[in-house]
Amino acid sequence: MVRRAAFTMIELIFAIVVIGMVAISIPIALMTTHKGVEQNIQQEAVVMASTGINQLLSYPWDENSRDPNSTTLAKTEALTVTSGDSELDKSSTGEDFRVGHFQATKRRRMSPANNERSASATLGSESGDRDDIDDFITTAQALNGDVNATAYKFTYTADVAVAYVNDSADYSTPVIDFNFGVNGSGTTNLKMIVIDVKKDGGTIVKMRAYASNIGETDYYSKEY
Repeated sequence: MVRRAAFTMIELIFAIVVIGMVAISIPIALMTTHKGVEQNIQQEAVVMASTGINQLLSYPWDENSRDPNSTTLAKTEALTVTSGDSELDKSSTGEDFRVGHFQATKRRRMSPANNERSASATLGSESGDRDDIDDFITTAQALNGDVNATAYKFTYTADVAVAYVNDSADYSTPVIDFNFGVNGSGTTNLKMIVIDVKKDGGTIVKMRAYASNIGETDYYSKEY
């Protein structure tokens, strides 16, 4: 009688169970890895949007904020607006400063009476220039390469919008409340920047920032 080695029924069942567990765990592991990669990509998109807002805020408030005729490095100045709160208008005394600002050589100045400039009524880039915050208004800007690329499962894009918002408030009170509603007509002293990050056209995060028409302080100088 020849004896042959073989699996017992219990060993066979145990092997089938082990193989089944491995087969089930592989898709779960792949799905977990996929989710981790997607989360990393989304975090990168959020960081890129935040970086984009910080970059925009480093630009002049408006294309007219600096004197285009100046041959030296000009300071940005507060501009005249058409639909802003009257409390923020230029002093009625004829001086080139805004009501409430320090009347000294280091104050934030309005554009001078002999060269008064107004905020741009139309927002957006003029002939492709990039010299103020509203020149970066774009739609479906690709965040992960070419929008037609197939290297990613999803396409991440960002819409950049800039609009004038309502600046009406009671500036005589210690606490100032704003409505921040988009101003439908005319220019105001506040611009709202919105960066809308989307995944395949659906919003995953929306960031807002506000920039004010305040110009900048005068350069410090000392006379001898």
